[in-house]
Amino acid sequence: MNEEFEKLVRRNCEISSFNSGIAIIAVFILSAFFLYQGLENSTFFLSITGLAIGYYAYTMTKKFKGEIKGGVFWVDMIKENPENIIWIKPILQKNTVALVITLYKERHFQFLTKDGLRIVMKCDSDKDQQTFIEGIHIHLPNAQFGYSYEMVEIYSANPENFIDALSVKGMYTPISAYKK
Repeated sequence: MNEEFEKLVRRNCEISSFNSGIAIIAVFILSAFFLYQGLENSTFFLSITGLAIGYYAYTMTKKFKGEIKGGVFWVDMIKENPENIIWIKPILQKNTVALVITLYKERHFQFLTKDGLRIVMKCDSDKDQQTFIEGIHIHLPNAQFGYSYEMVEIYSANPENFIDALSVKGMYTPISAYKK
């Protein structure tokens, strides 16, 4: 595996995993706080709020399972099971003030797998973007690249048959179809 691409994926996935882990821990702590306050003060509303927040944190860990796996997991998947990563979604995140003035933009890429795992990686610099594009051309040539609302619906309906469903609709555009 290209060493530069491996370092980029490992580093950015580790950062994403760390941030997701901190968010999940913070939500569990918030849940525990509300539960404790509800039980301590015999307040039904606080107890129910704590349970609801706890349930939300639990569903977050299920939904964002790929986000908390870490960089080593994703690098190993690219090395050993590249066919499992079926979609790479480019994301442009605009950070604005008052929904009008854009302060700065961040470029991200999201890996999505056949079994519903996903992770978002930041690739902001031109060098990181170039390394990423070259790496996916080499290691993930059959993954779908791009984004549309229809692709989201197809993936949500059945991630395992995503590529086949795109092919049937004439929407399948693997990375190998794009020039470097």
